[in-house]
Amino acid sequence: MKIVKALKTTLYAPLSSSDTSLILKRFVDLDGNELAMSDFGDWGVVVLKSGDVVEMIKFSGLSQSSTDTTCTLTVATTGRSIAGTSPYAGASTGEDFNAGAEAIISNDPLTLSRFANLDVAGTFTEIMTFSALPQTTAGNPVVANDLTRKAYVDSVVAGIATTINVIVPGVGGETITAGQLVYFDDTDNEWKLCDADTAGTVENVMLGVAQGAGSNGVAIVGGVLVRGLDANQTGLTAGAIYYASNTPGALSATPGTKEVTFGFAYSTTEFYFNPRFNQQLTEDQQDALAGTSGTPSTTNPYATKATTDLAEVLTNKDTTVTLGTSDTLYPSQKAVKTYADAQDVKTCYLTASDTLQQSANTERTNNNGTPTLLKSIRIHHTGTIRVKFDAKSTTSTADGATFRVYKNGSTHGTQQTTTSGDPYTTFSEDLTFSAGDYIQVYAWVAGTTIAYVQNFRIYYTQTLGLDNAVITD
Repeated sequence: MKIVKALKTTLYAPLSSSDTSLILKRFVDLDGNELAMSDFGDWGVVVLKSGDVVEMIKFSGLSQSSTDTTCTLTVATTGRSIAGTSPYAGASTGEDFNAGAEAIISNDPLTLSRFANLDVAGTFTEIMTFSALPQTTAGNPVVANDLTRKAYVDSVVAGIATTINVIVPGVGGETITAGQLVYFDDTDNEWKLCDADTAGTVENVMLGVAQGAGSNGVAIVGGVLVRGLDANQTGLTAGAIYYASNTPGALSATPGTKEVTFGFAYSTTEFYFNPRFNQQLTEDQQDALAGTSGTPSTTNPYATKATTDLAEVLTNKDTTVTLGTSDTLYPSQKAVKTYADAQDVKTCYLTASDTLQQSANTERTNNNGTPTLLKSIRIHHTGTIRVKFDAKSTTSTADGATFRVYKNGSTHGTQQTTTSGDPYTTFSEDLTFSAGDYIQVYAWVAGTTIAYVQNFRIYYTQTLGLDNAVITD
C-alpha cells in the first residue's frame, strides 16, 4: 500500500449509484505524470464530492486512455460508499454523480488505516524491512510467537548473568491488578488472589505474580510470573524478605496467618519472586520424616518412631506416693523420694571379727623420716573394725621403722615399731570408724632404714539394727 498525492480532477461522465467503473477527466500526479495502478499497490481510494454529497470509492484497476486525457477506474468489489470510520466497510452501490463532480486523491482514512499506528494494534501481512534494528522494553517472550530480545538470547545461549523470568499465560478468576500475588485454582483453571488467612490459597498450590490486569474469565495481561523478577511493586525495602499478606493479593514484610515466604525485594520497585526459598526441608529432616535418621537434635528437630518409642508417655506418669503393682505406670522423682523417706530404714552396724571384708595386699615402702601414707581403704558404714597389716624394716645399721593406723589423715591406732632385719610382723587392733572414713597406714624411718607394709586388711561382721522393743508395758 502506497500513499499518492494527485492533482484535483473531475468526473468526465456521469456516475450512477450502481456503476462499477468511473471515468475521470484527467488522472496525474503533482508533476503532471499519468498515474498507474502500480503507484497505489493493490488498490486505491478516490473521493467524489458534489455539493453536500460525498462518497469514498475503492478502486482496484486503472486504465489511462491512449486517445485523450481521460482515465477509467475499476471499482473494487463492495468498493462503493466506503465508511469513514473503522472498519471502513463498503457496499455494491453508492451515490449518483453528474459529470464535473470533484474527484480527490489524498489522505483518505481507509488508506491511512493500512499503515502502522503508534496507539493501535496492527497486523502486518507483508514483509517490513528496517534499516536499523527495532528495540523493545516489553520484556522477555511469553508465548510461542513473541519476538525475542538479544538479552534473552544471551542469557539462554551464552550463559550471561541475567534474570530469566518464567511467565505463563493465564486466565483470571477475579479482579486482579499487576503485581498482586496469585495462586492457580486447578478446579476452575483460573488464577486467584492469595490470602494468608486461607491455607488453600498459599499452601500446596502453584503461586505467581500477575504481570497485568485480569478479571473473572479474562486472560491476565502479560501473563503470570512463576519465577523471576517482578517490577510492578512500590515502597519495598531492598533486601527485605516478603511474605503472603492477610490482605488478598498483597505482599507483607511480616508473616501472615499462614507463614509463606514469597521472595525478597531487589529494589524499592522490584521483587525477586522465589516462593518458599527459605522454607525447604534439609536432607537430614527428610530422613527423619522417613524414619531413617536417628535422634532429633537442634539441626534435626523431627522425631522418628524409634525416638518416640523411647519418649516419656505423660499419661502414664504417676505421682501417687503409695506405689502399686502396675507394669504401665511409672512414678515421678518426688513420688519415689516420698515413698523411700517413709520406709523403715534400719541402721547397719559393723562389729570387729575375723571375717575378711577388704584387702590391699601390694607391698609398699618408705625411706624418709616423715610419716608417709602407704595404705588406704574407705568404708561406708559405722562400727568397730579389726585392722591388720604386715610390716618390716631393713637397713645396714640397727635403726628400725615406725608404723601407725591413721583415720582421715590423723593418728588413730597404736604406734608400732620393727627392728631392722626382722621378718614381716603382723599387727592387729580393733578400732572404731564412721561411714565415709578412710582407714590408713602411715610409716616413717630413722637413718637409712626402709619401711615395708603389705597385706593391709580389714575384718568385721555387718548387722542391721533391731526394731524398737517394748521392755515394760
